[in-house]
Amino acid sequence: LLLALLLYRPGLTLTEQQADLVRARVRRDAAQTTVAQMRQLRDKLQVALQNGEQFAQEYFQARSSGFSAILTDLERRASESNLNPGGITYRLEEPPEQPGWTSVEVTLTVEGEYPDLLRFIHQLEQSDLFWIINSLTVAGETGRELRMSLEMQTYLVSS
Repeated sequence: LLLALLLYRPGLTLTEQQADLVRARVRRDAAQTTVAQMRQLRDKLQVALQNGEQFAQEYFQARSSGFSAILTDLERRASESNLNPGGITYRLEEPPEQPGWTSVEVTLTVEGEYPDLLRFIHQLEQSDLFWIINSLTVAGETGRELRMSLEMQTYLVSS
């Protein structure tokens, strides 16, 4: 009797009540579809987050050991390319829009012959570190070694 009183709305005809019931079922079905889509989206997001973490672990250094890896990588590649390092500076930035990541901006100056400079850039592209070359300038005089300045960037992840 209580259920009948709750469902019965005075003043509505049987046809109107049936129409209300149909509308309620349509809203319920739409809500169930939305819930199913949200669950699928949540599952996809979890997979994407796992893939992102795996990518970061494979291609980026941990912050605790990253600086030594950066320095070692640049010095080794410059040496293998027969270049003389002229100077290197680092600048750290932790972008607020990328929590857990540290941007390392590196300015590097090397001196050497043109083919050696090209070899060095190619080796940077082959590096296990993810280098982004933001700018590159080359200067020199005829018959002398060239001086190349690179502004590069890489990222470190929280360990």
